[in-house]
Amino acid sequence: MGYEGRRDDVAPEVIAETGLDGTANHDHTLGSAAELARTVLVERGICSFTTMTKDKVEPWRASPSDDVAPAGVALVAANLDRGEVLDPAQFGDSRALNLAAAFGGHGGVTTATAVMLAASNRGGSRGGGDLRSRHPLVGSWAGDRVGVLPLSLTREFSDVSGPVRAVLAEAGEAAYEVSGSVVERLVPPWMSRAITMSDAG
Repeated sequence: MGYEGRRDDVAPEVIAETGLDGTANHDHTLGSAAELARTVLVERGICSFTTMTKDKVEPWRASPSDDVAPAGVALVAANLDRGEVLDPAQFGDSRALNLAAAFGGHGGVTTATAVMLAASNRGGSRGGGDLRSRHPLVGSWAGDRVGVLPLSLTREFSDVSGPVRAVLAEAGEAAYEVSGSVVERLVPPWMSRAITMSDAG
């Protein structure tokens, strides 16, 4: 179950810098982190999940619950070692964790965080699922202490949301409309085509 990482998945300079060697394996006696996350989201009444088999693959689909209660605290994704934050509002998400989890999506703060943690991308993308960018921000959080913190505790941190949002947009992985300090996440062109093809099929 899960992904089996191999040593050559991560460039030697990344291994030296982060201490990560790229090897990982989920033991069959353990549930995956995704399974744990789905359980928490369902138990908290944030969303439900279904699967649909396509080409012998069963991707999970999330559906927001009808009545999602905000968590009550404005939160950001934070890198404690670098003193940097990713502000959900700057990716079209809510700063309330429950709402971001229910209504977030591709190009949101979770995508941005994954890109910042993508150690495999330090040398450029290596496969179909990687972000096609050699920007130095990609993978820059790999190996650091990262967490979700109240916005009020990160006032002295640097907000790198704008540059990361630009990296996602430039790579064609997301689209945004920015008006003043308000960011609306749009459906990226590639996803529009996929949805149209799915509807037609």
